[in-house]
Amino acid sequence: MRFSLGKIIALCGAAAMVVPLAACGTTQSETSDGSGKTVVNVWAWDNNLKANAKVFMKKNPNIVIKFTNAGSSKDEYKALNNALEAGSGIPDIAMIEYFAIPEYVIKGSLKNLNDYGTAKYKDFYTPGTWNAVNFNGGMYGMPVDSGPMAFF
Repeated sequence: MRFSLGKIIALCGAAAMVVPLAACGTTQSETSDGSGKTVVNVWAWDNNLKANAKVFMKKNPNIVIKFTNAGSSKDEYKALNNALEAGSGIPDIAMIEYFAIPEYVIKGSLKNLNDYGTAKYKDFYTPGTWNAVNFNGGMYGMPVDSGPMAFF
């Protein structure tokens, strides 16, 4: 399977999580590490994503993906909220659970991924999973997984 920047963004998430671009119009992904390479800062608590990133970086040597484990769920959200409030240290990509998307959309903290052509991936997902990342006509994450839910 060939990996493109769009596909690695789609892969950076974990079970029942999504990967929205968590930037308030920042241009961090356009920054360089001094070698002229594009640096993409990712906050994720799933360390399995590093394997995907290694494959991607091998095929795209001008891009460096840097991971930060800012904690899971509420711990990461606290750090993310602090970075957003401060206006610095905001990751380019952050792992966010489905239920948290509307909060960040309402604050204007997430980019609408429809602007990046992600709608073409709709058929890869079940309707429920796909709809979990859509809010008010915008798409604010790429689903990665969906676990079964049951009530006993």
